[in-house]
Amino acid sequence: MGGSLPSRFGHVVGFGAAAGFIHPVTGYSVAASLRAAPRVARAVSDALVRDEGVEEIARVGWNAVWPISFLRTRVLHDFGLAALSRLTTADIQVFFDYFFSLPQSHWSGYLRIDTKARVIAQNMTRLFFNVPLRIKIKLVRKSPLGFIRCLLPGRFL
Repeated sequence: MGGSLPSRFGHVVGFGAAAGFIHPVTGYSVAASLRAAPRVARAVSDALVRDEGVEEIARVGWNAVWPISFLRTRVLHDFGLAALSRLTTADIQVFFDYFFSLPQSHWSGYLRIDTKARVIAQNMTRLFFNVPLRIKIKLVRKSPLGFIRCLLPGRFL
């Protein structure tokens, strides 16, 4: 979980778990794969109809699997997972108590790989301001500037 995405260069386009659709926090991938299937099939089909070469078909396929908006969301999910890994078990329990005290629409959006990065950043910010100070410190300790940059408004619009 949370591993790197497959290479976008080459003739093979991964899909589903093979494409890194495994959510870095939840470990789930099936729903995201099912939602992506029509989009990816349409992109590859259109490229085939245009009689594109193998490289172009692979490029179009990869871009359909991982549109830029999904990549931006993935950056935030990966950042969040790295931050959580610095917490103790007790702090993780407290963190998730606060996480699930957010409105369901906020935390359920975080659990999808296709939620807009702007929404993820807003929800991460809400959560950050609500957790106890000791957890805030641990979340930003390794990379305070990276944390701030991740949450800057407009960065992922």
